[in-house]
Amino acid sequence: MSRRIFLSFEHGEPHWHEDVLRFFTRWGDEARATPVYLREDELPAPAPEAVEQAIADKLQSCRGLLAVIGAHPEPNPRMSLEVRKARDLGLKCAITRHPHASFYPEEAFRDITELEWGSATLTHWLAGL
Repeated sequence: MSRRIFLSFEHGEPHWHEDVLRFFTRWGDEARATPVYLREDELPAPAPEAVEQAIADKLQSCRGLLAVIGAHPEPNPRMSLEVRKARDLGLKCAITRHPHASFYPEEAFRDITELEWGSATLTHWLAGL
């Protein structure tokens, strides 16, 4: 069974999301990982506690979290929340920046493993989970 990895990304940037999903495609018969993420339609009413619980519920089945930084000009508060929740659960976290990313993530992301954009570095990180 492949490892489940939570993807944290700016949902308004579907092309970054699609690029990252390509990293998880199959090689031969074995998937490198199964991406998991919380779709906008899965979020409950915007009550902060309900959103936090929905994130925690998704993270429970995962072995790690990969935060994807795209072209959005500012850090996304939901990404920060997802990373904090993953850390609270003891999950390994990493960050990758698209080559055209326009910002460096906020301080909360600074001590997370940073991976070069590309499937080779992701595969290496996944092997350690």
